[in-house]
Amino acid sequence: MAPVAAIEAVSRSLVAVVSEKTGYPAEMLELGMEMEADLGIDSIKRVEILGAMADLYPDLPELNPEELAELRTLGEIVEFLRNYLSGPGAAAAPVSATGVEGRADGAAPGKGAPSIEAVSQSLVAVVSEKTGYPAEMLELGMEMEADLGIDSIKRVEILGAMADL
Repeated sequence: MAPVAAIEAVSRSLVAVVSEKTGYPAEMLELGMEMEADLGIDSIKRVEILGAMADLYPDLPELNPEELAELRTLGEIVEFLRNYLSGPGAAAAPVSATGVEGRADGAAPGKGAPSIEAVSQSLVAVVSEKTGYPAEMLELGMEMEADLGIDSIKRVEILGAMADL
């Protein structure tokens, strides 16, 4: 995907995710809107939005909480991603239903990137540790809130633990 096309795709995806997570119609969202002041998006909702973007684009950079707090508008997130995607040989590919598009094994592109299977196993282990559910009973298709009772705070803890791996 060319960098300009990648940025446009990421921008559209970001607006769609923000719309889904906040309930605002996508047509009313603008990249210049401040997440907290204009849209009422708190830090937990911001992590959920960026987590959903990471699900769609596994090659996107992970943000630490300090970086996350600095990104105040949707446009700043897009600009951050533009800088990342403009790097040498960088291009984000959205995830298909079977894994990362263009890869038969579902592994994320890039040197030394862990496979989807390795990430899945790590995620199951972290969720098991954080919730107390036995790993054997956890399935990737389970809904975090509805099936496992994982609230937004526990979700942030899980994502933090995954970032530490």
